[in-house]
Amino acid sequence: MRSLVAFLALGQAGRAQSAPATIVRPMPPVMVIGFVGGFIRHDNLADSEVQLAARLRQAYPLRVQVEIFESYHRGRAQKRVREVLDTTMTEI
Repeated sequence: MRSLVAFLALGQAGRAQSAPATIVRPMPPVMVIGFVGGFIRHDNLADSEVQLAARLRQAYPLRVQVEIFESYHRGRAQKRVREVLDTTMTEI
């Protein structure tokens, strides 16, 4: 498996939301998780998936959260998704 990109919508469209008194930093509505395979590192800018992640971060700095993981770090990716979902759900 060379790469896999998953899109995770974090907002709840159409649902009334009351804003907390203080919000430190609202989470972006979309999270993109990318995996690089083999011996490619998550920060290797020679890799096309890492380049795509950098372009997404630059093009949508407030709308998209992008994270890249090595394929053998699936557990870290899963933990990060849970952290983001937990943070997002407590802010709603």
